[in-house]
Amino acid sequence: MFQVLLHLARGLEGQFALVSLFAFLSTGADHMQPLVDRLAINAIVGGGAKPREQTIESLLTSVGLLFLLSPDFSQN
Repeated sequence: MFQVLLHLARGLEGQFALVSLFAFLSTGADHMQPLVDRLAINAIVGGGAKPREQTIESLLTSVGLLFLLSPDFSQN
């Protein structure tokens, strides 16, 4: 079955490479979301030792990253 798919894909190497690249980047973005969540939680809960400006900056950064990594953002 795999050989049949390879035969059908001949001549479409460029499109296959582009789709593979986007799939790879999407997987990486999915793995970044827990780190962004952690950054947001640390900015809110653990912000006692940080200056207020740094807490607001890290919170805005995490919200922006969550917006970019959101699956709904790519569908609209």
